[in-house]
Amino acid sequence: MTAREPFIAFYGCERDPEQAELPILCSGRPLFVIGVDRAAYSTGRWGTVLLRLPEQNLPAIPTVFHQDIFNGTCSIIEPGVSTRLSVPREECIGLERQASWPKEHVESRLTDHYEGRPNVWVEAMRVKLSIPSTPRLDSG
Repeated sequence: MTAREPFIAFYGCERDPEQAELPILCSGRPLFVIGVDRAAYSTGRWGTVLLRLPEQNLPAIPTVFHQDIFNGTCSIIEPGVSTRLSVPREECIGLERQASWPKEHVESRLTDHYEGRPNVWVEAMRVKLSIPSTPRLDSG
C-alpha cells in the first residue's frame, strides 16, 4: 500500500483480499513502511494490491538512520526534516536504515515474515556497533 513516495506501507494478509476489503485491512498498523524503488511497483508485478490510501489514512513515515561506511558515525533522519542529527550508534538500534528497496528484497522480506524467519536484508542493514579497522597502506 502506498504511503508517501518513495515510502510504501505493507500490511499483513493471510489471503488475497477482495478490493473492497483493502481500506479495512489498511486501517491497522502496517508490517513495515520502507522506501521502495519505483521500478519495484511501476511494472505491475505486484498487481492490483497496490492501493493509494487517502491522505488522512496514510501511516507515518518512519525515522531512519544513516551510517557512514568508513568511520561508522551515525545520524538519524526525521521525516520531513532536512537536517541530520548525529547520534551514538546505539541510538540507531531498532531503526530502519535509509534505503531504497528493490522488488526482490521487498518480496523476500514479506516471504520471510510469513514464514517466521529473519530476513537477510533486514539483518544486513542493521546498525553496525563496531566498524572493523581498515588496514593502512604504508608507503615505503
